This record gives sequence, C-alpha cells and structure tokens, in this order.
Amino acid sequence: MTEAATNLDTYSRFSQACAEGHRWERWIAELFSMSGLAVEIPEQRVRGEFERRARFVGSVDLLVEGKPIEVKSRRTTLAKAIDPLIVAPVNEWQAHDPRPFAIVIVFREDGQIRAVPSGVVNRGRVVTVFDREKGRDRECLAVRLSQLRTLDRLIRALRTR
Repeated sequence: MTEAATNLDTYSRFSQACAEGHRWERWIAELFSMSGLAVEIPEQRVRGEFERRARFVGSVDLLVEGKPIEVKSRRTTLAKAIDPLIVAPVNEWQAHDPRPFAIVIVFREDGQIRAVPSGVVNRGRVVTVFDREKGRDRECLAVRLSQLRTLDRLIRALRTR
C-alpha cells in the first residue's frame, strides 16, 4: 500500500469515528434536553488533514447547563466492560481547561449509559495501553466500574450545581 493510500485510509477511519461520535453526542444531548436541561452542542468540524486532529484536544462535546460534558462510546456492553474501565487518554484529559463536569459513556451493544464525575476521573489510575491505530503505547486514565454513575444521577447533579 502506498503512503498516500495509507493516509487516505487513516483519514477515512478518523472521519468515520468522528461522525459516529457526533451521533452519540446528539443522542445524549437529546436525553439531557428531554430532561429539561439547557443543552448546547459546540460546532466541531473535521479539518482537511488527519494530522491536524490534535486541534480537537481540549474541545468539549456538549455544554449542559453551561457545564462541559464529554461523551464517549464503547463497543461493548456494560456487563462485559473491563474493570477498570479506560475513560480518557491522559494528555487529552489534561488539555481540557476547564475540565469537563463529567464524562458520559455509552455502551453501544446494550445502550447502557453511565457517567463518570470529573473528580473521579482526576483520581483515576494511570494505565498504559497499546493503541492499535497509532501502533504505540498510550497512557490513559481508568476508573473502577463501581465508580460509574447512572445518567439520572448526573442529571440531578447538573440541576443542583
């Protein structure tokens, strides 16, 4: 495979992952909105070059009641999730200023939704995992499954703070 073909394949996978992520963000935004919370989805555009993807680091997925919320999805069920659960690469989490109020995680295979409050992520364990797409190790923050919260609990916290 030529370098140009490899770059096109990499960019194609990156674009598909961004599009899928935006679909989950819109779904979660709708759930917050149906709960009576003010929701804003900041504009995020896929740039022309895969190499410029680092400009997404530090961006936020949703603003709910003015608080930044990150949305992540996992290709598994909650019951099959590995404990501890990897929630964010360390460098991406540290790039947020201010840090998100919480991370919302969608388990795609069963539709379960859980939230991880910012304070729990901040105290998360740093684990090294091999990133197959990048072909290298990455440091990520992981939390215990017992530390995950239900979406209704996050909604209550957003209403009271």
